[in-house]
Amino acid sequence: MIGYPLPTPTPGPTSTPEAKATANAQATGTAAGQATGTQTAAQTPTATSTPAVTLTPEATAAINAATAGAAATAIGTAGAPSVTVTPSGPTATPAPTETPLPFPTYLARYRQVVATEEELIRAIAASRVLRDKLNDALGDVPPTQEQVRARHILVADETAAETVVQRLEAGEEFATLAAELSTDGGSKDKGGDLGFFPRGIMVPVFEEVAFSLEVGETSPPVNSQFGYHIIRVDERAADREVPTHQLQQIEAGAISRWLDTQMATVQIERLLDDRRTAWADRQTTG
Repeated sequence: MIGYPLPTPTPGPTSTPEAKATANAQATGTAAGQATGTQTAAQTPTATSTPAVTLTPEATAAINAATAGAAATAIGTAGAPSVTVTPSGPTATPAPTETPLPFPTYLARYRQVVATEEELIRAIAASRVLRDKLNDALGDVPPTQEQVRARHILVADETAAETVVQRLEAGEEFATLAAELSTDGGSKDKGGDLGFFPRGIMVPVFEEVAFSLEVGETSPPVNSQFGYHIIRVDERAADREVPTHQLQQIEAGAISRWLDTQMATVQIERLLDDRRTAWADRQTTG
């Protein structure tokens, strides 16, 4: 039988006299400290409790609002980093303040712009007054007058007008030929119908023939500045009300005819002196 040797036990640390003295001192100090602490805690007086304060609902709400506002301010201040914006680009130059003009200078410029020379203003005013006086002298236009309802076919020359007359005599309808041949765009699609009109609306040569025709009668070709007319009267009215726009047209036509008559019987000399020529130059050149 083979025997194994037993392990040799490891010897524990040997304490020195200095280590034992230090351990005894630490144990003594710890026990003393614990005793002192226990004695101090036992000697501390008990705190007297403060009575609770009862707040009204309004005071409570105010305190809550103030607390919430302060907390939000603190959070906002801590959470949002401060940003400094530096303007970029050139600095705008302020517009200069306009200096008011002296009154004489302002008046002179105003007269130059609106052409308020005294003699010219007087001439314009005088022409308007004379026109009003002329309207009064010619008299008011009667609101009811003799009128005819006529239709016409307008063509460019006499040869075309004779062709229209021949076709009418051959039995063709006036309205049909007007729609086919007339150059008057305002009436051709209505068979040449011009409606009722009093004297003073049409050109004199047309008007003279129209008022001379009987109802249903057709004229020979009538020459005017517009071309050649073949006219037929469909109705007559001895005293028919005149529309407002025709009254105005009659008044304007009366003045024009009066002026034409005067200009035909007198010699008119137009004068433009140097001062007026200079004024006209200023207006055109700015």
